[in-house]
Amino acid sequence: MHIKLIQPGMHMRPMDTHLKNRMSPPLGLYTIASMFRNSHRVTVENENVRRLNLDDAPDIVGISVNVDSLPRALEISDAYRSRGIPVVIGGIMPTLAAEMVPQDRVDAICIGAAEGTWPDIIRDFTSGCLKKVYRCSGPLNGKDIVPPAYDLMPKSEYLYTNIFHASRGCPPEELYNGYLWIYDNIYSFRNIIRRIPRARRQIPSYLMFNFFYRKWGRFTDRLCSLVTYRRIGLWGEKLSKYL
Repeated sequence: MHIKLIQPGMHMRPMDTHLKNRMSPPLGLYTIASMFRNSHRVTVENENVRRLNLDDAPDIVGISVNVDSLPRALEISDAYRSRGIPVVIGGIMPTLAAEMVPQDRVDAICIGAAEGTWPDIIRDFTSGCLKKVYRCSGPLNGKDIVPPAYDLMPKSEYLYTNIFHASRGCPPEELYNGYLWIYDNIYSFRNIIRRIPRARRQIPSYLMFNFFYRKWGRFTDRLCSLVTYRRIGLWGEKLSKYL
């Protein structure tokens, strides 16, 4: 079975440059690719770095959507569904506001993490009983997080591809964080101390990590020590003043 995963074109703001589109690959889509690559054919296309091929014939299409890319995602969905190819829409926007996705223009809506939804989506699709909505039943543990398929990423199309996701979600105290609309206390750590030296057999250039020092100070201290020792760049979405 051919599973095609698509990142629609991003809406460019006046202050943006085209380098923004090429900074890093869509890790969410490559996580799904990693989940099914051994049992199915999986391809990923990012419209921000190359023109989409809408004339192919995958068995099922998954589209990752945020607010600004929803109109384009629906156009892509229409193109495939007009030929009888089912389309699943997921990502941050459907997770937080699924009611904004027109259900008559998609076959299924994915709410929450891929690890807790896509196995059911593929199982039901192959059984011919795809449901309209799939919702992750709860927060993930660190051991449940699937690493992206790094080797499938086209390195020449991005500024960097060796990125390691150290955590998922955001701390519960960050009340404005959208994940709290879905789960309580979702904040999952991966065992980065053990995994980083083995990731893709090289040290990553960047770590993706949501900082919150007051509650997980020991973890954050170990992470920052490793970053300093390995000279790894760091993306901190929530950098505490205590660091």
